[in-house]
Amino acid sequence: MTERLAMGNGLRVGLFGIGLDTYWPQFAGLEDRLKGYLQKVAGKLQRPGVEVVSLGLIGSARRTWTSSSFM
Repeated sequence: MTERLAMGNGLRVGLFGIGLDTYWPQFAGLEDRLKGYLQKVAGKLQRPGVEVVSLGLIGSARRTWTSSSFM
């Protein structure tokens, strides 16, 4: 990582969370809590020279395939 940053290329980090969307309506606040965890992790990864690409919360197979094109 340090070598790449030293060359001025920066670093791109992909981030996503997983959880079966079928459960979200069954547990009050679960989806929001998982999204909050993602935001905390993204914040810890942020620093100069680092681009964090957050794909959000992925809860289904279909969303997995559509999200993979962004990486």
